[in-house]
Amino acid sequence: MKNAMLSAVMLLLFCSLTVQAAEKREQTYRIGADVDAQGHITAIQVDPDVPTSIAAMLASAVKQWQFIPAKLNGRSVPAHAFILARLQALPNASG
Repeated sequence: MKNAMLSAVMLLLFCSLTVQAAEKREQTYRIGADVDAQGHITAIQVDPDVPTSIAAMLASAVKQWQFIPAKLNGRSVPAHAFILARLQALPNASG
């Protein structure tokens, strides 16, 4: 009887892990960015608690973006902006 109960619990656990792997997961990250007067990003700051691999991916992606420069008295000026980036992990066909 104990073996049957243990087997049932293990089966339920395995099934729940499979369902979790098939779910879409997402996380939002806040990034600080210095933007020059031409709208190019010159520096990026990612929160220190973000894993290194994700921080590198965020920095690489954001450095490719370009913005409309901030204006002060009609002139383009450098600015510091905060960007919210949401990353999504989607399951593939093999789970």
